[in-house]
Amino acid sequence: MSGDGDRPTDVDRGAPHHSDDQKRILLVKIISATTRITLGLVSLTMSVWLVAYALGMLPDRRQAEIDGRAALCENVAWNCSLLASRNDTQAIELALEGLVRRNKAVQSAGVRRPDGTVLLAIGPHVNSWTLPPGKQSTPSQMRVPIFAGTADWGSIEVRFRDSAEQAGFAAWRLPPVANLGLFFAGASYLLYFFYLQKMLKQLDPSRVIPRRVRQTLDTLAEGLLVLDKNERILLANQAFAQSIGAAVEDLMGRKASDLPWESDVRGEGTEGFPWQRALHDDALQMDDLLTIVDRNQQRRTLKVSAMAVYSDDGERRGAMASFDDVTEIEKNREQLREMLETLSQSRDEIHRHNLELERIAAHDPLTDCLNRRAFFTQLETHWNLALRQNGPLACIMFDLDHFKLVNDTHGHQAGDMVLEMAAGLLRSGVRSGDLVCRYGGEEFCICLPDTELEEAFVVAEQLRQSVEKQDFNGLSVTASVGVSARSLQGASPQEMIDQADKCLYVAKREGRNRVIRFDLAADSIAQFEQQGEAPAQVRDEDSTSTDDHEPAIPFHAVTALLSALAYRDLSTADHSRRVAELCVATARRLMSASESHTLEIAALLHDIGKIGVPDSILLKPGKLTDEEWEVMNSHERIGAEIMQSTFACLKLTEILRTYRSWYGGNDAQPGAPAGEDISMSARILAVADAYDAMTHQAAYREAISREQAFAELRSCAGRQFDPEVVERLIDAVGGRDPRKSSPAIEASKSAAVSFAAQIERLSAALENQDRSGIAVLANRLNRTAVKFGSPQIAAAAAHLEAAAGEDQQLQDLVLRTNELVDLCRSAQRAWLNEAATPASQLLALPQEKKNAPPQDEKDAPPLEPDGPPLEMKTMVVPVSGFPFTFDDDRSPGEQGEDVDG
Repeated sequence: MSGDGDRPTDVDRGAPHHSDDQKRILLVKIISATTRITLGLVSLTMSVWLVAYALGMLPDRRQAEIDGRAALCENVAWNCSLLASRNDTQAIELALEGLVRRNKAVQSAGVRRPDGTVLLAIGPHVNSWTLPPGKQSTPSQMRVPIFAGTADWGSIEVRFRDSAEQAGFAAWRLPPVANLGLFFAGASYLLYFFYLQKMLKQLDPSRVIPRRVRQTLDTLAEGLLVLDKNERILLANQAFAQSIGAAVEDLMGRKASDLPWESDVRGEGTEGFPWQRALHDDALQMDDLLTIVDRNQQRRTLKVSAMAVYSDDGERRGAMASFDDVTEIEKNREQLREMLETLSQSRDEIHRHNLELERIAAHDPLTDCLNRRAFFTQLETHWNLALRQNGPLACIMFDLDHFKLVNDTHGHQAGDMVLEMAAGLLRSGVRSGDLVCRYGGEEFCICLPDTELEEAFVVAEQLRQSVEKQDFNGLSVTASVGVSARSLQGASPQEMIDQADKCLYVAKREGRNRVIRFDLAADSIAQFEQQGEAPAQVRDEDSTSTDDHEPAIPFHAVTALLSALAYRDLSTADHSRRVAELCVATARRLMSASESHTLEIAALLHDIGKIGVPDSILLKPGKLTDEEWEVMNSHERIGAEIMQSTFACLKLTEILRTYRSWYGGNDAQPGAPAGEDISMSARILAVADAYDAMTHQAAYREAISREQAFAELRSCAGRQFDPEVVERLIDAVGGRDPRKSSPAIEASKSAAVSFAAQIERLSAALENQDRSGIAVLANRLNRTAVKFGSPQIAAAAAHLEAAAGEDQQLQDLVLRTNELVDLCRSAQRAWLNEAATPASQLLALPQEKKNAPPQDEKDAPPLEPDGPPLEMKTMVVPVSGFPFTFDDDRSPGEQGEDVDG
């Protein structure tokens, strides 16, 4: 069928259907406004040009060219006519050659006689000349007659090249007027387009916005920009102009991304400035931080949000961006970040110092060997591992022979030098994983994990020989050594040490300078025990305990309880450590190594019951009332109950229950043991506890000198204390170098450790913005500083506590915390730097200073650590570190016989 109704429509064919109006709208969307205006101006200009051309007002370049050719030919013909009069054919030929050579437009030239013969031909004239005789000249072939006088001599023929031949490919095969019109139209379009593009930027689109609307926008605190699709600024309010130090008029028409942003975020796609992303992704962009340099070369930080702007028909027309000047906020935030970074660095340094303090706390400063508490903790770990894996473990007891003679003959400084060198030989002679401990005085204990008894014996012999061969600055020193291992049926680490200790005793009795192993010394040990000479035979006739195999006391648990006590009251924990060291020193030659170990644990935990005493009494700065003393005294009962329920060790519990009993009896203690009924361990603990309490300052009394303490102990001997124990303690304490230990030294170390631990917790609380935690920790640090006599640290802690309670800004808290951290860090650094002084430097002291009495604490020279000056009254530095130098050698005699002497 062929009717119109049978023709397929656009819809039937699936083609899109657009009305004329829709097509025009689509065309307008495709072509930019600048292009449309440019095309209109070009059309108007070309119309004017065509009218001028039609009126003949435009010059004809082609006609001018033809007229020029004709004039050239006339001029050549006139010259040739003169030469023809003289019949100078040669001159005519030269003239035509010059014409062809000098004019690129001339292809060839020739002279034709009236009869039609060619007289002269320059170039390919014969082939290129096609104008028939009698025809008029054309623009490319021109003929001019030559006369000799009045007679017709011939004619000049000049063949010109076509315009296309002259210009080659550049010449179009169009009329000149068309070429001119096309050039004029193209040039006009380009000039109009770039001119309009530049000038339209200078237009002020904001003028189309009502004045009250612009005023409303100018009242906004945030900067505002309205941009077109090309990021050009169509509208800027006063807030934005002021934030970058520019005039609103200077911003109009500029691309927003061309402003002096310091952030290098230019790009396409998802990268770039927020408004670029909004134009590309149609997504709202929120809170981007950009930095711009204003007119005064100041950096301003702006928080930018942007969104696309659409027309009514859904077309994306541009973007709108808001700018919030957060320069001051960011500056404060940057300062806070720097302060927190400084605090973090200080905390890291304090942490490193803490690790060093922990190392120092675990090592003997003179010999750099493990101290007893650190050794027992690690030994217990290795023992439990060996039990689980059924692996080997060995122990060596190492004692320098005749060490008392070295001290008595050459002085304590020489003795320190010998100890230091001997310890170095021991440390270098074992593996990195082995444990070397200064067990007491000149005695060392070595733990060898994963080592059988035979291997341990070889190591012990090598160590003995290395000491024997060593030159100790002109002194000759030997050592006695005992060796045992877990394979010899020791039930606990202390029993293994006790076995090695007995072997050491046998080595001493058999002539010294030898190594004895436990499995080969059973007969010797039994013989000496029968004679009552073995150290295991404790001269404590009143000990009622017959259980030689009580459960081993886990030293990790001891350490944990002591740490809990230190957190509650550091001074009490320090007192317990000092008492333990006094007990170990006093107990030598009185009991075996295992019983000495039990005594040491009892001394460490004899005040553990104070955990149950309220802070109002435990930390009271003044004297206690009778009622408060009653509560305070209950800590002994609490401590004994804790020990009994925790360790189930009868010996340990018995020591803690009876060490307060008076040796001569006391009516105020009905039913309490007296005299020899009190165990030797309890008697030693009583004297050591009393001595340390008298020689260290407390809140309710002043400290007294050691000589005064000795006199007080002797005055109470026989009544409150065992006279023999009193004298043994006085011998142990009185025989040491007084410069090596003092209450000030111990207090300085305790202060450094305490400050370090609390500062780490304080930094963590600040990082978590825990204001209540900051206040509590600052208060605790304040009390610690007051206790250790550091008014600067105390004042800084008090200020921080007040600031945390006043809800000040975090920046102020960080500043005050940094000040406090710097003070504590200086205290740490001062102690660590001085603690690193080797004891051997004492040998270089002048003799008068070696013999000089110890300097009183208040006369000590002021310290000058790095950082702020500290008024640390107790910051005096230990040199040797081990609190006592024992002047007696290992001697088992019943009457105190000095075998080495």
